[in-house]
Amino acid sequence: MPLRSDDTDFLQKLKAEIPTFLHFLQHRQLFTEKESRMWFDPKRLETDALRKIIRSNRNRLEIEMAELLLDIMAKMEVETVSFCLNDIIPLLVCSQVRVEKSQVRKVVQECWKLAPVSNSLSYTTYQYDYNHECHYSPVRRIGRYYTVSKVQLETL
Repeated sequence: MPLRSDDTDFLQKLKAEIPTFLHFLQHRQLFTEKESRMWFDPKRLETDALRKIIRSNRNRLEIEMAELLLDIMAKMEVETVSFCLNDIIPLLVCSQVRVEKSQVRKVVQECWKLAPVSNSLSYTTYQYDYNHECHYSPVRRIGRYYTVSKVQLETL
């Protein structure tokens, strides 16, 4: 609200209000208790709309990889998929996604926080197969693979 007239003592009046304002701040009754470093529990702020925004804000490759792996899980009726970086690149290329190995590694290790197994072991992965009804066929390979579950992908 603008001042109606010039008040030359306005600063002194404001300074006189400071002790009253401090008393109010120190003795006020808070409606919520402190639950975390940010005061509120982050779970209380999380909504479906916020989760949708966070999911949509991911990079395009991450979304494509998640959709591809969820599609494989649905069509092959499995809960987890194991893959090496060299296994998923041809699948992405068949899905019309141009990608480099370093980009896939960044999504898998930094975004999804997956780590490869410590030694080269045998695992079952999937490759694109036009002859099968579900378009994927299982293949046994040996290597340092990553494993991702349906639950992990759905909660990204």
